[in-house]
Amino acid sequence: MKFRIEEGQKPFFYDVLLCLVLYLIAVSLPAPFFLDQASFTCMLRLLVLLPICALLLPHASPELLKTKKGFFLCLPFLILCFGNLCSLPFASSRTPSNSDLVLQGFFTLITAGVEEILFRYGVCSFLARTNLKRFRIPISALLFGLTHLLGIFGGAAIVPTLAQAGYTCLLGLLLGIVYEFGGFVLAILFHFFFNFLQNDLFLSLGGGEWNIAFFAFNIGFYVICVGYAYFLNFNLLKNRCGKRTNP
Repeated sequence: MKFRIEEGQKPFFYDVLLCLVLYLIAVSLPAPFFLDQASFTCMLRLLVLLPICALLLPHASPELLKTKKGFFLCLPFLILCFGNLCSLPFASSRTPSNSDLVLQGFFTLITAGVEEILFRYGVCSFLARTNLKRFRIPISALLFGLTHLLGIFGGAAIVPTLAQAGYTCLLGLLLGIVYEFGGFVLAILFHFFFNFLQNDLFLSLGGGEWNIAFFAFNIGFYVICVGYAYFLNFNLLKNRCGKRTNP
């Protein structure tokens, strides 16, 4: 199937492509000796937030910038958050300080903002203007997951990195549905809340570790949530993805 872009949408394509390059640079550059990799990557994401917003948001209509009603989406996401909340007691090696929580929360919000504006608004909205609009959510989720493979080039273990990429694809599917029906502001909030529970409170600040039990526990909640979200919204997604969207 030949890839076709609607007339007049090539500038949007080039803007999305440039933003993807900026994001890949921000998540793949090695940290200098005086900074840990996680903090350095978060700082780079903060630096690329402004150009990504400046390039992509002018393509938005005023309607898209408003948060739409998508409260029915809260149920599958709350199931997912419940899974992460249940895993928090396993992290008992240390208690984070208030300053650590604030700083980590700030960087997590920046990360969620960059990734949702780029992958959900940028990629999904652009694909809605092509002949691949029916597949915009899974394609966006796949790209979102593939970017998390970059850690392999930095020396990360292959198997856990592959697992994280697949795990992130599932999150991208769920966030794609949130974006379609709740707008990207709601998607940013959901993304932030999930990352803050798992990556910050459990892994980074709480001293927890990825292991088979923790991964299986959370992946189970992921599958339940993605399956439920698609089941709940199947007809809406079918109708919405089958027609022209004007983001």
